[in-house]
Amino acid sequence: MCKIGSLQAHECNISNIDALANSKSLGMLRLDHNKITDISALASHPNLSSVSIYHNQITDISPINKLEKLRDIYFGYNKISDLSNVYWPIVTVVSTDGNPISDITGLKDSNRLTTLTITNSNKEGVLNGISSLSNKETLTSLTLASTLKKEDLESISTIKNLTRLSINYSNAEDYSPIIFEQIRNAEYCKK
Repeated sequence: MCKIGSLQAHECNISNIDALANSKSLGMLRLDHNKITDISALASHPNLSSVSIYHNQITDISPINKLEKLRDIYFGYNKISDLSNVYWPIVTVVSTDGNPISDITGLKDSNRLTTLTITNSNKEGVLNGISSLSNKETLTSLTLASTLKKEDLESISTIKNLTRLSINYSNAEDYSPIIFEQIRNAEYCKK
């Protein structure tokens, strides 16, 4: 059997990845711009550390919940709406651009998270679970495009090592809970 460590297949009209189920040596996977709907074949990849599945039709990200070496996850422009049940304790980067995400409470256990990008396509624009980011010491870059409440801003203010903050399309009128002087690169209030 061939041992594949890295696989990149962009814009290949791939809709089924079941053939990857037995590729245990796979460490990096890039399957952007395809037609994939189901990633359950990735559930038992002990060496998978980086996954990029941008621009597919995936609705459920849970099959990669228990991957022990997973560090970077890029799954923008899919149909994923819920991260309340994810368990990614060593993940450092999560990028979810353009998904209708409404809940991120599952990130509470992501204690190594350094970069989080959520540019929400949720029609209501409400993002629950921002409090799960409170006191995340490793989080240095945060990009949010959703409706924020005052308590969300208070949770963001507890992230002490944040060096990059971008808040877009928020209805917040008062950003005073956030001390912008502590953040080197801050953008906010874009509508």
